[in-house]
Amino acid sequence: MKKTFPILSLLAVMAITGCSKKDKVTPVTSHALTFTTNASGYKTVISLQASGTAAESAKVLTSVTNNGTSFTYNTTISTGDHLLISISPDGAKGAYHYQIDDNATKADDGDVNVTAGTSLVLHYPKN
Repeated sequence: MKKTFPILSLLAVMAITGCSKKDKVTPVTSHALTFTTNASGYKTVISLQASGTAAESAKVLTSVTNNGTSFTYNTTISTGDHLLISISPDGAKGAYHYQIDDNATKADDGDVNVTAGTSLVLHYPKN
């Protein structure tokens, strides 16, 4: 009886609190994304890599060289798709700061330094 008492107590608590029933969870099938940067002197190219395709086949969505003003890009992607964000210096003045909001929640942000003559590609989502 000693070993079964804690188990029976746990089951009773679960039944009282409703933990034994399974709640339906609606899976996320799309991501409303907002990409923002205030970096100055960087070229930003945002591309969409569709689920199941190679990065080389990604479709360019927008390309901009930021010269000191904030840049924001909004898009919606399906689960399994990826954004590829290519950053390259074009007279860079400081670090490249970015933020990505996914369904109105901050999902990623950071500061990166990219050496002149090179580029960096950020992937979102990272998995």
